[in-house]
Amino acid sequence: MLRIKIHSWLLSSVLGLVFLLPVAQAATDCAAVTEIPTMECEALVALYNSTDGANWSNKTGWNLTNTPCSTPWYGVECAGGHVTRLYLYYNQLSGILTPKIGNLEHLVVLRLEHNEICGEVPSSVTNLLSPPLFYVDLNYNNLTASDPAVKQWLEDNGPWDESTQTPGECTTTGFSCAAVSEIPSTECQALVSIYNESNGAQWDNNTGWLETNTPCSWHGVECAGGVVTRLYLYYNNLSGSFPATIGELKNLVVLRLEHNKLCGNVPSSVMTLAHMWYVNVNYNHLTASNPVKQWLEDHGPWDESTQTPCGDSSTLQFSLSAYSINENGGQAVITVTRTGDNNGEVSVDYATTDDTATAGSDYTATIGTLTWADMNTVNKTFTVDIIDDSDLESEETFIVTLGNAVGAELGGPDTAVVTITDNEESFCATVTGITKSECKGLVAIYKNTNGDLWNDNTNWLKTTTPCDWFGVTCGVGHVTRLYLWYNNLSGTIPAEIKRLKYADVIRLEHNEICGEVPASVMDLTNPPLWYMDVNYNHLTASNPVKAWFNDISPGWDDNTQTACP
Repeated sequence: MLRIKIHSWLLSSVLGLVFLLPVAQAATDCAAVTEIPTMECEALVALYNSTDGANWSNKTGWNLTNTPCSTPWYGVECAGGHVTRLYLYYNQLSGILTPKIGNLEHLVVLRLEHNEICGEVPSSVTNLLSPPLFYVDLNYNNLTASDPAVKQWLEDNGPWDESTQTPGECTTTGFSCAAVSEIPSTECQALVSIYNESNGAQWDNNTGWLETNTPCSWHGVECAGGVVTRLYLYYNNLSGSFPATIGELKNLVVLRLEHNKLCGNVPSSVMTLAHMWYVNVNYNHLTASNPVKQWLEDHGPWDESTQTPCGDSSTLQFSLSAYSINENGGQAVITVTRTGDNNGEVSVDYATTDDTATAGSDYTATIGTLTWADMNTVNKTFTVDIIDDSDLESEETFIVTLGNAVGAELGGPDTAVVTITDNEESFCATVTGITKSECKGLVAIYKNTNGDLWNDNTNWLKTTTPCDWFGVTCGVGHVTRLYLWYNNLSGTIPAEIKRLKYADVIRLEHNEICGEVPASVMDLTNPPLWYMDVNYNHLTASNPVKAWFNDISPGWDDNTQTACP
């Protein structure tokens, strides 16, 4: 009779606690964001918080709206439902680089140079694979890269120059247990251990965790009297082991970890939680010794039948996170694997989405379903038709995704990048007089500014000697000058203009070029470049780009630019 009264009281108390769960205060609700995955949204918010976003030079949209792409947050570019480019250089970022940056797995460009970011470059950056990633710049900050793997990654993917870093000259605004004052350091470290051992970066909700120095505001954490008293992390995609450091949270009265993917033994350290009155770890993959089982039964609804063996489920995922196909290769063949339990029929949907490649002109949009019969673990494939053309193009990418798994769980990777390499690129491989990279820059300018309609396009893309093309001047094996003013250029200035890094003069004034001048022009260094004129077009530019133009001749003049027709 006494036990019935206890459980009735527990039930009413637990139901009442539902209304006391922490509520996120950030204006941006990542759970409501539909343009990009929740984990990418959370990575952006974490970057904002860890680098003192409130004091950025330009923070338009950040942590204010739920549309980081369509009403874009400053510096964020998206494609195919993912964040693909992040331009926050010269923007007064200070503090640490959040480990969640590694969740932006579809980044193509990451530019954070010329800020005050400090501390270690987190090892999670190596999650950003190439492809799709091809350019990273973290120079001119206060960063260190003591991990050899991180340093190699930086060198492989961008202009990493350790001499541009001044370690120790900034104030870290990010997380540190040493800076936590609202709970004991041992409890803070126990929370960190729980996060790390249960793959916190992959939780459904990890708001605040390892980002702020106020752990009592972290998702699922409640405190009273300067100690952690309640931990609510049920239905939150925790995986990995049950951390033994839970025993350091000595003032816990409620622990709810049910409906997750925790695996292995429940540690005996839970029995040291002397103030505990309710614990629920059901619906995981856990086992327990007899003394621990008795303790769990005494303090909550322990039910061994709700626990399944570790790994006791089918998992479906791509065989690779990146595929490559030549433009004239016909079809991209994508492989999906089934691992784990082979009992029962399982299925998963697949689909393609645009990134820099466009369905209908570069590839054929594809959707479908793959099905495995009971006991079948043979790899399945689907194909995507690649469309060949005669255009000279840079590499282009599209995204393939898995979803709606039935009878199985989605593993990783469940998204992959397919890179289409251009078979016309062989053109630049045959040029003489300049480098292949500079050739690509010239070709991009021709294509982006409608070269077929120029007043004079003599020899452009017709000969393999670009130094004979109209307006091109060369010296010592490089393009040194480009004179295309008054020549009816239209369209946009391509980012590839940065490839003309040996040019000292570029003249594009008095044309019909439209849109924003790409930030990549700032990669054209001075010297050798001392003169670049883009006035009398229909161009706009960010403040850093305008400042860059004003450092060379003849400078930027807003009054000469008119609206795009």
